[in-house]
Amino acid sequence: MFIGAVKSLQPQDLSQFNHVTKQYTLTLRQTAELLLNRWTSQGVLENENTIIDTFRLKTIHTSWPYGWLLSILEKHGQLGDEKIRDLLDFLLDIREFDQIDAVLKQSRMFNLPVNSSILADLVNNMASVNLHAAYDIYMRYCLGNVEPEACAPLIASMIYKRGSKRIWAAFDAPIYAAMPRWRRKAPSPKVLSQARIELVHEMAKAFANSKVHNPRKALRNVTQCFHYLRAHNVTITHEISTLITQVGITADVQNKEWGRTERVKWVLKVIEQAEGPEVADVVRNAVIRWREKLRARLEEQEGTVP
Repeated sequence: MFIGAVKSLQPQDLSQFNHVTKQYTLTLRQTAELLLNRWTSQGVLENENTIIDTFRLKTIHTSWPYGWLLSILEKHGQLGDEKIRDLLDFLLDIREFDQIDAVLKQSRMFNLPVNSSILADLVNNMASVNLHAAYDIYMRYCLGNVEPEACAPLIASMIYKRGSKRIWAAFDAPIYAAMPRWRRKAPSPKVLSQARIELVHEMAKAFANSKVHNPRKALRNVTQCFHYLRAHNVTITHEISTLITQVGITADVQNKEWGRTERVKWVLKVIEQAEGPEVADVVRNAVIRWREKLRARLEEQEGTVP
């Protein structure tokens, strides 16, 4: 009902008419005051008249109504996580992504940081509605404050809809393929949580099995997962080596391609490290047999050409 009331109020301010979209939009100040009125009607504010009067006075000539809203609530002992969450959820419901950004920006300006769990829930909920906006919010306000594993739904959505470089930027991780080999092996001082390790494993599986990524891109991203784990001294598991084998060797076999010898050698080294030399030898012999069959087939085709 409240959202319906907002939509009915929008046409009253003709100055906010958008001639492109043919819609009316509320200003930041109007939306903030609507939230105050909502909380008043719900009976969740104390000294509501004083708070509303102070808000109106402070925001007559300001571009920071949300900052003043949060500051006034804080000074009256009325600011809590529930109200911040309610404010952000309301803006998400009415698809006011720019206003969400304004809330977070102004909360910083007024030294009233938003709880990391609220930020994580916000970007995860936004991801299914507007992935671009969710990613921007994450990079501006969550990076360094919210761990990627807390935003797994956002990361999962990005695997299928956004560029992979943006995903690794959200991890604050370099693209290892672009680094000199000696730097790839340099250990990171940061110890990964088990939740982070599990997330990267899930990402590797998603990249390997995603139909939206071609084999080369899938290999590049699974390899990035491998380098990321190794750079943080995480033991490479059978699962990761299997995925690397899938995108680094099996994909070539399925596509009836020879495959790059240098890449095959690297995959075999990974298999040997993770699963032992015996398993690596089995895969190596399978590759040799496949190439012999492929060579024979190609020679046979060349022999039939007049």
